[in-house]
Amino acid sequence: MPLVRASSPLFVHPDMDDRQASTLDAIAFGSNVVDMAYGRLVASLSEDRVSGEAAFADAWTMVDWIYRLDRLVRGARGVPQKQPAVLDFLNGSSLVETHRHTLQHPEATLPDAAASGRSPWGHLSWIKTPRGEPGYTAVVLTPPIRKLGTGKAFKYPEWREPRSPIDWISLFPADGEAEISLTGQHESLVRFMKRLEAAVAASGPPSGGAVLRIVTWPNQ
Repeated sequence: MPLVRASSPLFVHPDMDDRQASTLDAIAFGSNVVDMAYGRLVASLSEDRVSGEAAFADAWTMVDWIYRLDRLVRGARGVPQKQPAVLDFLNGSSLVETHRHTLQHPEATLPDAAASGRSPWGHLSWIKTPRGEPGYTAVVLTPPIRKLGTGKAFKYPEWREPRSPIDWISLFPADGEAEISLTGQHESLVRFMKRLEAAVAASGPPSGGAVLRIVTWPNQ
């Protein structure tokens, strides 16, 4: 089931400003892409033999689309940029910009990656609860590389007890340092979209093609 359903208030645009309606459509669609990618990523990491290609494709898809959503939300007509619910989302989504630009120009990461024994595509890490075993463990996944770096070259997410069999998924770029919590990004997006839907439903409808002022937000 998609994060934003077809019955969402975001898709009801009677007499709304055309550009605002188009932006809300784009935000809803992009949110569903990120939600779908995260669901596939969790499923991939749950397999006994993880497909690196599938996992990294979905991880970097999340980064790319969250960056797009950040741009859309910042430019959305009628969305108050200083509203706490909006700031909560943007404070997290803004963190993916450097990762996204790295993705667009992987050739620039090759010198450092080659010297450190890391991949230009970075590495993934997560906390896993093994089936039928007590406790939990941290896991690192990197694309195949010719000369594997030392253990210190690959960081793990913060050591926290998992809330599900696969939790606290993080993506590190080629420098191996700048962690992006994909789990945190997904949770932030889900939280924001629920608030945005509620705010749009409570603030409308506009009339005469006017911009809907989305001012009635749920309690934080």
